[in-house]
Amino acid sequence: MSWPAANANASALGSSGSGNSGDMHQQLGIALAGDNVWLFQSSAIATFSRIIAAVVWYCFVYNVCVGILVCYRVCRHSWQKSRCVALMLNVLQAVVALLGATAHLVQHCSPWLVDCELGLLLSSVVLAISGGSITAILVLFAYQSTASPNDARWVLCLGIPGVLLSIVAGGLVYAAFAPQTDVVGNCILTLRHIAWVMGKLSLDLVANIGLSWVYLSVLRSIVRDTSLSVYRALLRHGFLGRLAVLLSSIVCAILAANDALAGLVSEIYTIDLLLSSSIIGYQLRSQYRALAHPLASVTSEDSGPDFIRLH
Repeated sequence: MSWPAANANASALGSSGSGNSGDMHQQLGIALAGDNVWLFQSSAIATFSRIIAAVVWYCFVYNVCVGILVCYRVCRHSWQKSRCVALMLNVLQAVVALLGATAHLVQHCSPWLVDCELGLLLSSVVLAISGGSITAILVLFAYQSTASPNDARWVLCLGIPGVLLSIVAGGLVYAAFAPQTDVVGNCILTLRHIAWVMGKLSLDLVANIGLSWVYLSVLRSIVRDTSLSVYRALLRHGFLGRLAVLLSSIVCAILAANDALAGLVSEIYTIDLLLSSSIIGYQLRSQYRALAHPLASVTSEDSGPDFIRLH
C-alpha cells in the first residue's frame, strides 16, 4: 500500500470515529432530555396530587361537620328519629371518606408512613363503605317515596342487592389496580382491568337512574296535583343533583380509561367520590329543611317550628 493510500484510510477512519462519537453524544443528550422531561412530569403529577389531596381533605372536613350538625338537629326530636337513618348514613360515608382523604394526604406528604400497598387497601375500604352508604341513601329516598307497600317491596328487592354490589365494587379496587412508585417517590395506581371501570360505571348508572326515577316521579306527581312550591324546589334540586352525579360517574370512567391520565386515577375517583358525597349531603339537608317526609303535606302533624327551618 502506498503512503497516500494509507493516509486516506487513516483520514477515513478518523472521520468515521468522529462521526460515531458525535452520534453517541447526540443520543446521550436526547436520553438526558427525555429523563428530564419524565422527571418534570412526575414532579408535576406529585405536586398536583398534593394540591388535590389537600383540597379534598378540607371539603370532606366541611361535609362531616355539616352532616353531624344536621343529623343532630333532626334526630334530637322524638317524632323524627325514624327518619334519621339516611342522615346517619350520610355522616358515615363522609367520616369514612375523610379518613381516606387524611391517609391520602399523609401518603403524599410523608410517604414512609403510608406505603402504596396500604394506601390502595385503604382506598378499597373507603370506596366500599362510602359507595354502599350513598347507594343505601338513594334506596331510602326511593323507599320513602313509594305510593304502596307493593312498590316499597320492589324497591327493597332491587335496592338491597344494589347496595351489596356497590360494596363489592369498592372492595374490588384492591384487585383492579396495581400500586407503583415513580422516580420522585410519588405513589400512583395503574389500572389492571378496564372491566372494573366499566362495571362500576354500569352499576352507578343503573342504581342512580333506577332509584332516582322512583323518587323524582313521585315528586313530579305531587307537584302536578298540588303545585306546592316546596315540592317543586325538591324536584328541581333532586333532578339537577342526580344529573350531576350521573355526569360525574361518566366523566370519571372516561378519564380513568385514558392511558394519558394513568398516574391520576386515584385523584379522579377521589374527586368523583367528593362530588357524589357533597351532592347527596346537600340534597339531604334541603329535604329535611323543607319537609320531614317526601310524601308529607304542609298540613301534616309534622308541621311546626322545625318543619321548614331546623333551629
